[in-house]
Amino acid sequence: MDFRNPRWSPTYDAVAAYWCNWEDPRRDGLYVDFPPGLSWSSIVPAGDVCTGEFGYVPALWSPNGKTIAFAGLGRPDRDPWNRLHLRLAERQGKWVKTFEATGRMLRPVGWIDDRRLLYVTYGGGATWDAGVQNLATGEVHLLPIRFSAFYQPHGSRIPVQDLVFDPRLYARGWVLSITGWLEDGTLDFDLVPIPGSGALSAEANTRFAGWFPDGARMLVLTWEPGLNLEEPDTPTALEVWDTESGESHLLAPGGLYGRVSPDGSTLAFITRHPLILDAQARPVSERLDVEGTYIHFMRLDTREIFWSLAAPHVFWTMVELEEPGGESPSLLAWSPGSRRLAFRYKPQVLGIADLQKRNINLITSADSWPNIRYPR
Repeated sequence: MDFRNPRWSPTYDAVAAYWCNWEDPRRDGLYVDFPPGLSWSSIVPAGDVCTGEFGYVPALWSPNGKTIAFAGLGRPDRDPWNRLHLRLAERQGKWVKTFEATGRMLRPVGWIDDRRLLYVTYGGGATWDAGVQNLATGEVHLLPIRFSAFYQPHGSRIPVQDLVFDPRLYARGWVLSITGWLEDGTLDFDLVPIPGSGALSAEANTRFAGWFPDGARMLVLTWEPGLNLEEPDTPTALEVWDTESGESHLLAPGGLYGRVSPDGSTLAFITRHPLILDAQARPVSERLDVEGTYIHFMRLDTREIFWSLAAPHVFWTMVELEEPGGESPSLLAWSPGSRRLAFRYKPQVLGIADLQKRNINLITSADSWPNIRYPR
């Protein structure tokens, strides 16, 4: 059994998640929970989202929190190839719509606005094609260029990744801005490279790692070119890029994966070594002689590290840091109030770190379903 990709609605009054029970597929499906009680209800019939790779595809709330976009077997009677279709569900399951957008390994990426949704399909050779589906009119506009990855858009700005032979060694991030919806069904766009701060080398690889709540700043992962990101001694850093001023600066040397709190005050991030701090508790470098996995909490206004945790099971392989074609399931999940952080403490045990009390509550999810509560 597996519980995949829980997502809060933008209004923080519901959670959507896939439930994939390999022992009892009749319980498979897309479920919605309405806290504070556990009132889970299935809004998608079994088998639509948990066959093979389909359970890894994210379910994405619309910005207004009224609908959920996902990919599933929308018309198996008409499509003998079992290709995934883009689908849309009302939050309480009153209706489910299927759109013509379809393709191999189709996955929704993010909402442009309440009507338009960015999706990708596998193009072959580690490349992805992208399109924008207008869910109100049914129109589809295609992007006339392929990339190796597409990430969560902010409005009409879409972070993308270069076409590279091995993205673990070489990578250059860009921001693609949609500038027009053309009559031939394609998109007009501009491209701006995502810069590094120079804290590593001037030619450092860059990859989108998340938006700040203001939508103007971007969290960026950087690492040295030609070095395998999977090697624990490869120099990495998390940086912040202001897309309006163009300025970049270092946040966390050794940072590998991070999430900014909803109130924008705190960065939670993962390293593969302990950090060395200066007199003001700001990170200077890593202790490369000690290996492990650690979660750190940083005050973004001062860069002070105010809490660090050993978390050996927060991820198992580097593949978890990014799924092919885009973002991975969340390894660190903030509560809406920015007080708590959920993460994998160990197999089938969820850890909830309380930043005020500086303690960790453990929730076992193996014995019954569904008993995972979400941090508030």
